[in-house]
Order: sequence, then structure tokens, then C-alpha cells
Amino acid sequence: MRNDGCSSAGDAADGHTWDFHEGFESLFEDTSHGGGMKASIPILLAAFVPLLLAAAGTMIEHGWLGHGLYKLGLLFVPLLFGMRFAFPQRMKKESATVALSTGLLLGLAAWLLIELILPRVADPRTIRAAFDARYHYTPSSAIAAACLIATANAVLEEWFYRGFLDDAGGKILSLFCFSLQHFIVFRGLAGTGPAFIAALAVVPAGWIWSRIRTRHGLAAASLSHIVTDAVLLVGGLRLLGYVS
Repeated sequence: MRNDGCSSAGDAADGHTWDFHEGFESLFEDTSHGGGMKASIPILLAAFVPLLLAAAGTMIEHGWLGHGLYKLGLLFVPLLFGMRFAFPQRMKKESATVALSTGLLLGLAAWLLIELILPRVADPRTIRAAFDARYHYTPSSAIAAACLIATANAVLEEWFYRGFLDDAGGKILSLFCFSLQHFIVFRGLAGTGPAFIAALAVVPAGWIWSRIRTRHGLAAASLSHIVTDAVLLVGGLRLLGYVS
């Protein structure tokens, strides 16, 4: 397992002058060193800890405590396997450009997806009523929750899936668990239809973040994820009526 913590430069130091098109083409180069399934039994068990906690959280049905339970698995499992936090070095211009650009594009694509498809599989008013009943949201607290999700949650997911599981178990296992986590969480929050949309939508996003992490480091992948979630959540808040 490559232990780069939150470093942004470990995988990007190739020393050449960066070209915009070359930077995006690099996302599609096969530069991984373990893209297949290579997990041992302990790693397989570790991979499913957040999923089991997510499923348990939906049964607990206790607001933030229940539905945030899986985040403890995302945080602590890599630490138990020896991964350590590292203060990110200054991000290179090429890495920041790729992270910001992919985050914006993925976020806009996700916004379009929820605007066009979500109302066809679930009533946004029903979803908002479920959120309000479970979390007692007001417009201001919903915006605060969205900010937390777009930052801390995005970093935790990158820390676990790209920083830990990509190397420890292979990118196939990592992407599968990443998708399944979103299905479990969204099914408990919004029902089966939105959960399927979320599970499918995060597959290309997770693959792109794996490529960014391989080429530009974990901090760049985290930044791309943060931007994606920020843009997406603006659309979600608008669709659910928390902002106009």
C-alpha cells in the first residue's frame, strides 16, 4: 500500500512543463500499479466496515448519529492499517487546474442529472419532508450541512477510497464499495430510485478521482471531490427548495 496520506505531490513530480490538454489526457493513461482486485481477507473485511456501519445507521434512524456512523469507518480503518495523515505540500499548478476543472465539470454534470432525472423517480417534496423530519432542517441549517458534506465528507471519502482502498484492495474493489456506500446511504435518506441514481453516478466520478490521485496526489483528488460536491449541493438545495 502506498502511504501518501494527504500529500498532493507524491504522484505528480514528473518535472515537465504542463500542457492543459496533456493534463487531461493523463487522466486516461493507465499509470496505476494495482488496478485489479488484489485484496486479502483482512482488507476485504476492512473495505466493508463503512458499508456495514452505513447499513446499521439507516436502521438506527437517529439523525446525524445514525446516518453519519459510517464516517467513523472511513476515518479510522486506514489508521488501523498504518496509514497516517500528512500535511499537504503546496499543490502544483497543473494539479490544481486538473482538480478544479474536473470538479466543476463533474459537479455541473451531476447538477444536470438531478434536475432532469431525480424528479422522474422521486418527488422532491417527499425527499425534503423526509430530511426535515429526520434532521429538523431549516434553510440555514441545510446550507450548513451542505457545506460540511462538501468539505469534511469529501475528504473522508478520498482518504478511505482513493488514499487507502485503491492501493490496499485494488481500484475495482474500491470503486465497487464507493458506489455501494452511496446506494446504502441514499436509500436510507431518499428511497431506492434516488439511491440507484447516486450509485451509478459516482462510478465515473470515482474512476476520475482515482486517476487524479494516481497522477497528481490525494490532495488534488480531494479538491476535485470538494468542488464537485459543492456544485452538486447547490443544485440539490435549489431542487429541494432550501434556496431559491
